[in-house]
Amino acid sequence: MKTYFDLLRLAVLVSAFPLLADAATWNYRIGEPAPDFRLTALDGKQVALSDYKGRIVVMSFMASWCPFCNAAAPYFEQVNKKYRSKGVETFIVDVHEQKTPISEFVKKHALTCSVALDTEGKITTLYAPPPTVAPELKREETMIASFLIVDRQGTIQFLSLNEDMAKFDAKLTKLQVRLDQILSEQ
Repeated sequence: MKTYFDLLRLAVLVSAFPLLADAATWNYRIGEPAPDFRLTALDGKQVALSDYKGRIVVMSFMASWCPFCNAAAPYFEQVNKKYRSKGVETFIVDVHEQKTPISEFVKKHALTCSVALDTEGKITTLYAPPPTVAPELKREETMIASFLIVDRQGTIQFLSLNEDMAKFDAKLTKLQVRLDQILSEQ
């Protein structure tokens, strides 16, 4: 059940999407080292980005209450299944939730990728754009419904902020094009 706070937070996020539109042409963090982290996954195991060094990683920052995350989740699972045999690791960093809502989200979308819990939003904030992008949002909230690719050397090669509602790529078409380019280069 959505609380008033959840609905208010959603309204702020949706109203901020036009402010993120500039991010579509902004190469934020592309070519930079991805910040390392260690989080606990839903299954209780530890997930650290450094554990995947030498592999390509596709990550998404999601929340179960986010309509954009719900729209993209089935396609994220398709990416997981399509690229797993090519050595690509996929996982979700869940932002500011406890186990129950995200567990229901995972079940609803039949997700098989790992889901790491960033209950305080600290790790997500490491990836967030500067406060000049959507200044009314908490830094970690700007990352909800975003997707990124980290190459084998730990460098960010693709970052799609949620841009705006009209351009939101729920099917992850742009991500898959870039992922195919990276795989063909190696």
